[in-house]
Amino acid sequence: MIRIVIIDEQDVDRICIETTVSAQHDFEIIGLGKDGYDALKLVAGLKPDILILDICLPGIIPLLRSKSLATAIMLFTSLEDDAHICQAIGSKVSGYLLKNTDMDQLAASIRVVYEGGSVITPRITAKAFHILSELVRNNDPCKGSQSTSYQNGTWNTIPSSISKTELRIMTYIGQGRSNQEIADKLCLTTGTVRNYISSAMQKVGLENRTQIALYAVKMGIIHLGSMRCD
Repeated sequence: MIRIVIIDEQDVDRICIETTVSAQHDFEIIGLGKDGYDALKLVAGLKPDILILDICLPGIIPLLRSKSLATAIMLFTSLEDDAHICQAIGSKVSGYLLKNTDMDQLAASIRVVYEGGSVITPRITAKAFHILSELVRNNDPCKGSQSTSYQNGTWNTIPSSISKTELRIMTYIGQGRSNQEIADKLCLTTGTVRNYISSAMQKVGLENRTQIALYAVKMGIIHLGSMRCD
């Protein structure tokens, strides 16, 4: 069972998410809350597999991670400004979905995140690449937000220590594929894929899958025209 905590300040939205999650045979809701205080209390006490969060208060995600490193955080929000996107990228969230997302897609996205993948609403992906283009032109829209590894000028070259398999995996991540999909493509176990991802992130100085996707585009590993849209 995938153990889930839902935090949403809007009663109607929270009930909608709860209804969708409860209908899935492999999901279990173990906590419900409305604000950052509830999120911290529930994550610390229950250690859920997935936290569905509608808020992105400055500094709250690192605090949540300090309570449970194993909990994957999915933002399910109406916020789509550059500042919140930058904060999400720098805070290692596993999902960024807008609230106009179909509920069936939300359920599918939860499973992808549980498997170690990441999911981003296409509209947010487009905005993220806009942010990347601004970074490339040294007009940093993330200035003043949480520091991330791609903001300090470290993305200049691909390290020679990166293996061909690591590059292929980074390409697949850039296409939005889950660890299971990558494992099937390369005839590897998901555990081996996770090890390759950890190794690649350490070599390049990245912190999460979203940064890998942005890195892949900037360094020419993957082109926008080849992005997966299914």
